Amino acid sequence: AKPSLTAVRIVVFRQEKGVVVPAEYLCPITMEIMTDPVILTDGHVYERTAIQRWLAAHNTSPKTNQIVERGQLIRCHALRAIISEFVDAALHAQPPPTQD
Repeated sequence: AKPSLTAVRIVVFRQEKGVVVPAEYLCPITMEIMTDPVILTDGHVYERTAIQRWLAAHNTSPKTNQIVERGQLIRCHALRAIISEFVDAALHAQPPPTQD
């Protein structure tokens, strides 16, 4: 069975696979690989659950501090597909050779 994206952690990619995760694939709130990226009215992309938690307590952007529309989260299908392809490729990557 294919592991879910939520089970994937950056540490595994870096330590076990030697793969560097692009910063654009990380939620700026959780610093984890996004599985359901959404665009907020500030123009930045966040993990849906993380930004929903943030907006439950704030009416501002966590990145810009500008006031944002809480109900306007737009799915970012293209980024989700790109991240999914990256994760699949990284999971199947061979670990770097060990140096003796």
